[in-house]
Amino acid sequence: MLGLFGLVRCIQIGALLGACASFASAQDWSPAALSIEADNVVEVCDAAAVVDWMSRAAELPEPEPVVLHVGPRRPGGMDREVFTQEQLDALMAEPGATLRSDLREITFGSDRYYATSYGTPIAYAPMLQHVAEFLETQGTDSFSGMKVLDFGYGQLGQIAMLARCGAEVHGVEVDPIVHTLYEVSGAADEVPGNDGRIGAIRLHFGEWFGDRDFRDQVGSGFDLLLFRNVLKKGYVTPDVPMEGFDPIDVGGSPQRGAEIIAAALAPGGIAIVYNLGSGPHVRDDGSYNNPADVRDPFGRAPWEAAGLEIIAFEADGSALMRETGVAIGWAAAVEELELLNARYTIVRRPLQTALEESSGSQ
Repeated sequence: MLGLFGLVRCIQIGALLGACASFASAQDWSPAALSIEADNVVEVCDAAAVVDWMSRAAELPEPEPVVLHVGPRRPGGMDREVFTQEQLDALMAEPGATLRSDLREITFGSDRYYATSYGTPIAYAPMLQHVAEFLETQGTDSFSGMKVLDFGYGQLGQIAMLARCGAEVHGVEVDPIVHTLYEVSGAADEVPGNDGRIGAIRLHFGEWFGDRDFRDQVGSGFDLLLFRNVLKKGYVTPDVPMEGFDPIDVGGSPQRGAEIIAAALAPGGIAIVYNLGSGPHVRDDGSYNNPADVRDPFGRAPWEAAGLEIIAFEADGSALMRETGVAIGWAAAVEELELLNARYTIVRRPLQTALEESSGSQ
């Protein structure tokens, strides 16, 4: 899984740049800048839970700069050497050590700490809006008290904001740069919101689908699972595999992937698979465009066979994502983002399984 999972994190950014021309120049993702973006997006994503979440951008503390020394990516994925300044100094102090010319110095200051290289975390708003709209039908208008898992989180911003809403948020990642950055800075901690609610950030480094022991370490009983822009059909069950890379392993089969997700959910908990892509997944010349295939990676049958209720299946979230893109500053008008597509599936673990209901009636 690591190879393609890591690769897609690079591809998805490049694929979207063509649809969001101004995105590349919007490099200030400091707490102050994120707060301004959030204020703009509130006009588009207005569910109470999302408004609360976006208000937390103003609470993000100003981080101390973190300097990392990063080696070249090993073939096939994200694996690479990452050193702090102290670790590099110790390495160079060893007998016979020579100057490492293959290391690149990266400084994560205020403008990059909460976003890394994956863009603004405020772009999570449309996905959270779809979640919040369903939660409202269940009588819930806040993320407070929830246990949340963000798979392939990539950046701390959205997690830190959810934690300040009073949620316990677990992030799973395979990018060693991201992992080292937040480990060194002590990001995993109890988090108080300005209104007195206490949340928590818990960060994990490993392959969630492919490693049962790791999944046990991360835990279960989640009220909300977030899969944003990783579990695309084009990456998991593509019509044509990407040359040189195997599809993402979600446990061996779509059925097994759905079962793993179901097992991680608490009764009544929901999971959302939300994907972004630019342009059609079949080009004019008939060739297959993996990053653009944002369809559900499993299909209805595996979700249902895993005992999950389908709330929304391959729903079209493109209009909301385009409006959010304009509010964030990716473009001046939605027409400029007409190639940007978003699809999402929401599934729910029933409060009781059929077997439990039967046993309870006896």
